Amino acid sequence: MPGPFTMTRLVVDDYYHDEEAMINAYSDAVNLELKDLEAAGADIIQLDEPYLESNAKEAKVKPLMELCVPRLFIFALAMRT
Repeated sequence: MPGPFTMTRLVVDDYYHDEEAMINAYSDAVNLELKDLEAAGADIIQLDEPYLESNAKEAKVKPLMELCVPRLFIFALAMRT
């Protein structure tokens, strides 16, 4: 499934008008989807961020990804237990 960073690069923000708030919201939504997939029995879930590879310089990767990773990491840690 696409990751939250890629999703935020592919939409028009008519709601948040704040990049950090939008990335946080998408990260939380992806986290919930990952939990639902795991609950449905998924053993492996692949999260792709194609935008990072093709647009890394323009994306200001480090600061924006730092917002996504902690919210997604919560799920990854939960799957290990």
